[in-house]
Amino acid sequence: MRHVSTIGLLAVLAIPSCKAFVTADLFTADLTQVALSLSSATASAVVAVEAISKETCNEESSALATALMAGFGSAEFIGCGGSDLETFSEFRVQLPIISADQKPDAAIAFVSSISDRFVQVNVVRSEAYMAAISAALPEDMKLGGFDQIEMIIRARVNNDLGKAISLEVKDAFVDGKPRQALFTANMNHRDQLAIRISDVGNASVSSEAMGASMFRFAVE
Repeated sequence: MRHVSTIGLLAVLAIPSCKAFVTADLFTADLTQVALSLSSATASAVVAVEAISKETCNEESSALATALMAGFGSAEFIGCGGSDLETFSEFRVQLPIISADQKPDAAIAFVSSISDRFVQVNVVRSEAYMAAISAALPEDMKLGGFDQIEMIIRARVNNDLGKAISLEVKDAFVDGKPRQALFTANMNHRDQLAIRISDVGNASVSSEAMGASMFRFAVE
């Protein structure tokens, strides 16, 4: 089993909230293996949480790591990033990649299933684990009005199947461009595609159903 590197995205519908990004590096070979129930996989993710200020980014890191551990099991602070206008505290966490008959055991999980000749990849959110993160947020964030973390989901899809594939995505940003209609990308071996699901997709990330669709690709 390979640990998949990621940085990706998710959304909570409560206001007020602070932004966070969870961008995921997903590999088509791992997704296919999980869909066929041949193996399990974990995705190593970097969660970038909006900091109160550049000055307090490092000071907040320990308390934020504790809060994220409530939803992801582990969280390692790896530094402060962002721009002059925004600062983010960045943490490395592990995200499960599960089959359709499994329940997520983390705040965010990727679900890989197979239908006909397609591997379908969805994103699901566990409300229980999200609530655990919110409950463990630092008090200064809560006093500042940030009661929840709004996570926005992105993924970098890497084709490592050793052959070309056709990947389909709808209602998402693909390599930074909005794609509302069904978009098909032909990916050669070792090609990479960046996908960010829309705000509507983020809102439908729920563990009560199959979550939000991210993309699918054909398996010959």
